[in-house]
Amino acid sequence: MVKALKETGTDASDALYVGDAPSDITSAHAANIKIAAALWGSIIEPEKVAALKPDYTCHSVAEFRKIVLPE
Repeated sequence: MVKALKETGTDASDALYVGDAPSDITSAHAANIKIAAALWGSIIEPEKVAALKPDYTCHSVAEFRKIVLPE
């Protein structure tokens, strides 16, 4: 994640990582990048993901859309 930010010249405060695994949440937190947990579909451990306190929790694509495309 940090490498991608550096290569694109993007500040962590302007980034949003989307993931569905506990490791996605912990990696984003470690890199100081906001994380949206995608809890729709066939994820393996939704309770563990939610317990890691992602910045956003999305149970559908529509919920995610509201985060990235607010009205």
